[in-house]
Amino acid sequence: MGAGEAGAMRAAFRALAAIFACASAYHVYALVSRVDPNSGRHATFAVINAFVALLMIRRPPGFAIAFALLCGQQLAGHGGDLVRAFGEGRVDWVSLAVVVLMPFALVLLMIDGRSKRAAP
Repeated sequence: MGAGEAGAMRAAFRALAAIFACASAYHVYALVSRVDPNSGRHATFAVINAFVALLMIRRPPGFAIAFALLCGQQLAGHGGDLVRAFGEGRVDWVSLAVVVLMPFALVLLMIDGRSKRAAP
């Protein structure tokens, strides 16, 4: 990977980290404001998203595998929400963003992992 490509990847991972930090902040807000009665879910995802934000910057070995599991869980949940919303004639923008963003992030993590293994 060239210097320009490496810089673009670092910028992409910083942007992903910011997105996951915002998702964590949303879940903290939902938890404390009691917007949704499912406080356990919000507490769980506040922590998960905060860790993912940090790990998007560090990208330790094995992170892509753990992220793939999270990606599958998110696609199952938000994918179902998205299909239901479409069936009702509306767009669930949050679920659409998750369904697009999670696989994109996973592909970037896989490319990053492969380039790290190939580096001398």
